[in-house]
Amino acid sequence: LGRIGVIALPPLLDALNDKDEKVRLSVLRAIAWMGPGAKDAVAPMKRVVEDKSEKVHAHAIEALGRIGTPALPVAESLLERNDLRLRAAGLTILEAIGAAAAPSFGRVTPFLTDIDSTLREKATRVIGRIAADSNTSLQLILQRYSDPNERVRHAAVYASLNLSQPELLKELCSILRGNDGVAIETVSITLRRLGPRAGDTAPDVVDALLR
Repeated sequence: LGRIGVIALPPLLDALNDKDEKVRLSVLRAIAWMGPGAKDAVAPMKRVVEDKSEKVHAHAIEALGRIGTPALPVAESLLERNDLRLRAAGLTILEAIGAAAAPSFGRVTPFLTDIDSTLREKATRVIGRIAADSNTSLQLILQRYSDPNERVRHAAVYASLNLSQPELLKELCSILRGNDGVAIETVSITLRRLGPRAGDTAPDVVDALLR
């Protein structure tokens, strides 16, 4: 049905209520294949994200991410739920939507300092995806360089790779001149990931290490 296109959407939406998990999964795969053309599926999908089946839950998140911008209201509403699983789902959808999710920036930033490390990790990835050219994003991501959780720090590294490199490299050298050992270690990982792209800043890095 997914290959037929959006004309198949009404029967697909009806099948989302099927008791058979395999049927629901097949429907979600078809909706994901349609991408933005399945925008009319967004409202019904909000309920499906709450499915007790982890497989259905994951496929619903993927489908909403592929639908893109029309799924923003659902993603934002999930962030407001008092449920870790659903908040994480909202962040995952926003990450999949990417730069088009920039209007949700202000709703994501509070999760950067959430008590739950999973939410901090996901929020860090989202910020790197939706506002890569923002100096505010740069500062927020660099703050996660000293996060107590290793996965969050690694998320900050990968988020850094999407940022404006001249400003990023300048800030990395500034961290190297400081005394935050955890942040300095994270900088070293970032520089390795940047590889040759960090070549022009080598003298500044050496200078920072010698101070």
